[in-house]
Amino acid sequence: MADERKERYGRPRKFTEPIRKEVEKLLREEQYSPEQIAGLARREGRPMVSHERIYQHVRADKAAEGDLYRHLRHKLKHRKRLVERRMPIPNRMSIEERPGEMDEHTRFGDWEIDTIVGGGAKPSLQS
Repeated sequence: MADERKERYGRPRKFTEPIRKEVEKLLREEQYSPEQIAGLARREGRPMVSHERIYQHVRADKAAEGDLYRHLRHKLKHRKRLVERRMPIPNRMSIEERPGEMDEHTRFGDWEIDTIVGGGAKPSLQS
């Protein structure tokens, strides 16, 4: 079955020079998005790489100080990743290191409660 699929869907996936030139022409002159370029080629039955591969080419061009990304509508702005800004808890103590009197629950602050979200997004408390 794998061999049959290879024959059926076997189209060139390499980013060859003619494909690169066509992609850059459509990006610069027609202002097409990578999705539009890949879809148009697929509809016309021409060999083409995926829209993700086109985005990889645009990002590589931008890293090489090219201007191809400026012809995209969003100029690669949507790809920015957020940096996680977690702050460590100061003076954190492991649960194994806590005093034994906490297990007796004689003081008010020794009780532990977990919040659980149940079915239908209804909160529930367990002690």
